[in-house]
Amino acid sequence: MKNYLAAICLFVGFTSCQPNLKYSDSTSLEWNDFPDVYPVHGTEVKLDEELLRPSRCYFTDQKLILKDDSEDYLLHFYEADHFQKAGSYFTFGNGPDEYLWINNVWTDDSSLWVSDLRKSTVHRYKRSDFIKNIAPSELMAEKVVRLQDPYSSLVSLPDSSFLTLAGDIRKKRISHYDKNGIFLETAGEFPTWQEELSPFELLEGFQANLVLSPDKKSVFLFYMQTDLIEQYDLQGKLLKRIHGPEKFFPAVKQKSHGTNVHVSSVAGKSRDAYFSPLATGDKIYVLYSGEYFNPEKMNYLKKHLFVFDKAGKPVCRYELDQPIFCFTIDEQNQILYGISDQPEFHILKFELGINKY
Repeated sequence: MKNYLAAICLFVGFTSCQPNLKYSDSTSLEWNDFPDVYPVHGTEVKLDEELLRPSRCYFTDQKLILKDDSEDYLLHFYEADHFQKAGSYFTFGNGPDEYLWINNVWTDDSSLWVSDLRKSTVHRYKRSDFIKNIAPSELMAEKVVRLQDPYSSLVSLPDSSFLTLAGDIRKKRISHYDKNGIFLETAGEFPTWQEELSPFELLEGFQANLVLSPDKKSVFLFYMQTDLIEQYDLQGKLLKRIHGPEKFFPAVKQKSHGTNVHVSSVAGKSRDAYFSPLATGDKIYVLYSGEYFNPEKMNYLKKHLFVFDKAGKPVCRYELDQPIFCFTIDEQNQILYGISDQPEFHILKFELGINKY
């Protein structure tokens, strides 16, 4: 009888003989939770001055901003109505007005912000300077903030302070810094389920991107190696934890070589989840993958675009006919711009406005 029961257990797998894995305090997200699904067609954008390897895109004041680290300047501004270059700004380097790795660009009422991941800095510029297409030599930062600690993702708050995801195993989930980059506090816990990870595996497995909610009253974390979304208030209290739509967990492996510790993805087990979240208007947009990690055939392109409201409730999803690896949105005209590298780097344009929520 025992052998018979064992055979049944092997046959049905984990469905009845092992407990279902689940994050603590989580609710489920399903594909059919999105009430509407829209297929959208992309067309290629022809820039008047092509870029070799655009890697990020942003949109503000009817200008498409493209980042390309292979050019003399790092950020390139194009007029959105005819895609003529309006200006190029910021050079690579360790000088006071140079950047090592621009990882985000965003605007508020009167400022344009640029963050540098490797320097742990944030530069604030006059937004009007870019509207007027000021010459690069005349551009000066109004303020430069150097955070006390390295970070992997950062948002600025309405009071000019900052919330970050720290690149430090001694910090908790979210860290708060004042307007001058001085550390204030760290709060929140990493997600837990039935498997334990080392501190280094936690940092790698729970990499996420931080985005400020449209009403600026909370932040969302979109995880990259598990299909998990979390919402925190601005004091670091967990409000919501959403798992799905495929409900997988981080698969990472720590290896030590002497005093060096290395954590890597696991072929055939690690999966890509959420990327490039963007809050614009009253909604949050994010790309979703679900693809398994294959070192022999790397694929960073995604075709699923999820849309949530300011509270994290599913609104709709778009199915892109041409996958992309990052995007930005012209909110006024409901146009999505995305970047693909297949078969070579190019910019795609998707009209979302033809669909109604």
